Amino acid sequence: MQQVAVKTQNHTERSHPDPDSPIDIILLSHAFERTPVLKGLLVYLWKHREEEFSEYAIATDALGRRPDFDPKGDATVRVEISRLRQRLKEFYETEGVTARVRVRIPMGSHHLEVFHAETPALASEGADIGLRSGRGIWSRLLLVVVGCCITLVVVAAYLKLQSTHNRLTAAPTKVEPLPRFWQSFLANGKPSHIIIPRPTFFSWGSDLIVRDTYVNDFSMWKNSPNLAGMQKRFGSPSLMQTYTVADDAFGALRLVSFLQAHAISTTATTSEDASPDRQVSENFVALGTSKTLNEFDQSVGLIPSLDFRLAPGERSVENLRPAKGEPQKFTYRSNAEAMTTWPGILAVLPGKGPNTHLMILKASHTLGMAIFLTSPAGLNQLEKMWEAHGSPPYFEAVVNIEMSGDQYSQSWPVALHPWQGPR
Repeated sequence: MQQVAVKTQNHTERSHPDPDSPIDIILLSHAFERTPVLKGLLVYLWKHREEEFSEYAIATDALGRRPDFDPKGDATVRVEISRLRQRLKEFYETEGVTARVRVRIPMGSHHLEVFHAETPALASEGADIGLRSGRGIWSRLLLVVVGCCITLVVVAAYLKLQSTHNRLTAAPTKVEPLPRFWQSFLANGKPSHIIIPRPTFFSWGSDLIVRDTYVNDFSMWKNSPNLAGMQKRFGSPSLMQTYTVADDAFGALRLVSFLQAHAISTTATTSEDASPDRQVSENFVALGTSKTLNEFDQSVGLIPSLDFRLAPGERSVENLRPAKGEPQKFTYRSNAEAMTTWPGILAVLPGKGPNTHLMILKASHTLGMAIFLTSPAGLNQLEKMWEAHGSPPYFEAVVNIEMSGDQYSQSWPVALHPWQGPR
């Protein structure tokens, strides 16, 4: 399924915020600084919180859809409600962490609820605890779904990621010992860096920015029916690589925060900064998809030697050399209403230089992979499977990532192969 994200304009906002209102405090926040669609939706839900209303009413009254809108065939309302639910969660984990009066949208509902928090919210096992001090820099991106989109790709602005890293470098009062998996990866004592790819975006001026997740080579844009159709309307696009995928950026910050908490100095950088000179002397952890990591994969040159291959679209992992009892393919599953399972790949490989290491996290939901590698539950499962195969220094694994709507639920490993070396 093709996915396209579009940046455009919408100006639904409240004109005179009241700092004492739980809604207007949100509207004044950095998290909602440039999200007019979500602001307008939030205001609508707030005004009508005591009333009964339908998806159709939300679409036509709050989102500006035409009177012929059909909620059965168009998921726009559910997508925007899901985005708003996630943005509210992020707000209360960062800027609004001390708020006592809060609002939320329960799963499966489109009504706004007001509740009182007993204490400031703490990050849960599935929350990105490394982002609470640096959320503001991600508020520079304004994205809504265009009519030709099949579904939404969440994209965040990549602005001054290194400065966010610096804000996370305060020494912890107590340094916990590194889990065994991370001890093995970092035992060489080399500097380590988190690599975030910068996907290819296609722009028509500053107000319309499109990403097709099946096209990450600017020269190939004519192969996309969506992009070719937009070219007929707006002319030829220009290349833009200002943004990165939110899952990758937040996943990188999760890893940086985790390693900093264990007194391991690390940085997050873009793939363009992972020069060949640095690759021969440093460790790298690269996050992305089959498309966004393609150029990095080629520079590494080890991917053809892997048993597991992530298919375009990230909905399946091919198992080229199945062990006894393993399937030939690990596939996406829809478990129940709004519950999905996505396969991803974790590969720990030798780096390009002597005694350097490379880790590749390749999945649709790379933040879920980062949570898996930084949570006690995920690391415990991984280390048990790793030890059952003799704790090889280099290996590749398939990890299932379960999502509840657009919220991370849990992850677990389903297969692990010791790496056999270049073939």
